[in-house]
Amino acid sequence: MRRRPVSLCALVAAATASLSACGVLYPEVEDDRLVVMVPLNPDWAEHRVVIWPVYEAAEPPQATVNMYRGDAHSGSVSWTLVATATEPGECNGYISLRPSNHVSLCLDPGAPLDPGAAYMVEVMAEGYRTARGHTLAVGDFDVETAVLTRTGASARLDASWTGSVAAHRYFVSLRKRRPPYNKDPKAWYAEVDDTSVTMMVPDSALDNPVVPLILDVAAVSKEHHAYLTSGTGGSRFSVPPVQNIENGFGFVGSMRVRSLLVSTK
Repeated sequence: MRRRPVSLCALVAAATASLSACGVLYPEVEDDRLVVMVPLNPDWAEHRVVIWPVYEAAEPPQATVNMYRGDAHSGSVSWTLVATATEPGECNGYISLRPSNHVSLCLDPGAPLDPGAAYMVEVMAEGYRTARGHTLAVGDFDVETAVLTRTGASARLDASWTGSVAAHRYFVSLRKRRPPYNKDPKAWYAEVDDTSVTMMVPDSALDNPVVPLILDVAAVSKEHHAYLTSGTGGSRFSVPPVQNIENGFGFVGSMRVRSLLVSTK
């Protein structure tokens, strides 16, 4: 079992798709590359692909998004087109995936995802390089136990869940109430590479939680995990997170969240 703090702006406890590295800066030059954010949720057949140009002054281009399913044959992968989108849709709930000084568009190549299967998302737009990235679709799972034992001023969390196919890591969190806008949620997360955890939780994890207390477990693909747990933001010495978009920036990854009411002792 490994533990590592997750970027607060990830907000795994809220179980939303709005996951992004904080304050990442991209080249402020006239560039023919696109930033593409694809947080796939295999629970749904809708998949928002958030796109914007690297160059701040550029308007979002007319784009086509293709989604392919990969099948392995003799050590190689062949890609079959399963969905296409050309009409921009609503970006509600995904607005935090882009910087405030850029205008983005969202396209939805709707298609159900098979657990453990490989998917590639490709974005084509006139005047820009074709950007693409791929990931595995994490499978379904269930949180089986969630017990919080209080001993004096300390508390121990014991939790377990079934395995999720293609999950690279699990993020565990006790759900917090949403903080005021632009305020630090002071949330607590732990990173786990197994299907159970026994650990002491800090007081901050139990400060102003949702009542009754809820445990959230997020299964994330390797690519999604790498993006969320790497890089540093800020206007100086910004280091981009690990990304898997060819001919562009951003990520294609997948995540599923399951929850359970916490029993207390």
